[in-house]
Amino acid sequence: MRRKTRPCRWKRRLAAAAALSLSFAMVPVPAVRAEEPAAVSETGETVEIRTEEEFRRFAAECVSEFYSRGKRFVLTGDIDLGGEALEPAAVFAGELDGGGHVIRGLQISCAGSDLGLFRYIEEGALVRNLQVEGDVIPAGSRGQVGGIAGVCRGQIENCSFSGRAAGEEAVGGIAGYVEETGVIRNCSNAGEIAGDLKTGGIAGRNDGRIEDCVNTGAINAAA
Repeated sequence: MRRKTRPCRWKRRLAAAAALSLSFAMVPVPAVRAEEPAAVSETGETVEIRTEEEFRRFAAECVSEFYSRGKRFVLTGDIDLGGEALEPAAVFAGELDGGGHVIRGLQISCAGSDLGLFRYIEEGALVRNLQVEGDVIPAGSRGQVGGIAGVCRGQIENCSFSGRAAGEEAVGGIAGYVEETGVIRNCSNAGEIAGDLKTGGIAGRNDGRIEDCVNTGAINAAA
């Protein structure tokens, strides 16, 4: 008997928000470390994320770009999601600085495409200094799947992924698809990556830039 899958809830949330407001360079890199803090966001607002509960709330709030745009989010410690299913952050348009901390126990298994810790990292957004450990193994269409982002239109810098990511097409350790405006820099993957088409250690499909990244993970290694 086929297992029934539960679709991600982000589409319902995005509809509600609209109603209300409207592989690559194999250069060895050092382990993820915190870089100098970026400039304060254009609104001057900085939000600290300290706990699992606060991170899950942050992810739920990212239903549209309006929540995160102009804000800077900072992890103040490691966060353990405990292997409990996470609803991915749908759209991120601000800056998230992981401070070199780890988000572990990631579990994304809902049905759909464009899936990762973030579904979409928008143009002008930045995710940096973050380590992610866990599994991104959705059901359903499973296109554009990545450990950090399903689709990267902004920048991902100094990040790493370990665990497993699997899908049908455009599957990568950091991002499933890097669009023309997207940049992945100084990132590494040690996870097991599996896909049928366009599968890579850093990104499954790249139309942007990938610089100074390294993959040590297995690609389609299962017999």
